[in-house]
Amino acid sequence: MKKQILGLLLSVLVAHLALSQNVPTRGQKARPFRAKTLRGLPVNFPSDYRGKVVLLDFWATYCPPCMQEMPNVVKAYNKYHARGFDILGISLDGPKTKKDISRVRAKKGMKWNQICDYRVWETRFVKLYGVDVIPHEFLVNGNTGRVIAEGDTLYGEGLDAAVKGALSTLHK
Repeated sequence: MKKQILGLLLSVLVAHLALSQNVPTRGQKARPFRAKTLRGLPVNFPSDYRGKVVLLDFWATYCPPCMQEMPNVVKAYNKYHARGFDILGISLDGPKTKKDISRVRAKKGMKWNQICDYRVWETRFVKLYGVDVIPHEFLVNGNTGRVIAEGDTLYGEGLDAAVKGALSTLHK
């Protein structure tokens, strides 16, 4: 029994390390992808966001930390959207919580585009970006396609400061 538990823990650790090594970090190119939003609109990330600073936001309706952080995300969107800030949400919701996405978006004021294939942690975006915990954000310069910041530096007041700084250098 101990060997089985140790084996399971080791495999989880190896999977975690493999994912975390795949996370694009500051200065690296964001990983491009094509998808459809929940409204059926095509998205070509990051090239559709030229001239903007975009937050790639991994979240889910069932995630308490995501819901706790969402007011900060909405606040930044409302404050900076007119200046060139946008968000592309990637929901890790599944078939059982599918109906919750539109309700939560309306309740929280999440006006930006969302992607969700209802495969939870098996979505291709999790693997592409090495995401192993949510919420997880990547702030990307739409002109260069480079990651400006990622992870917990973008929580709370850190998001506002990062977006403000990124917008000030976007068109220089």
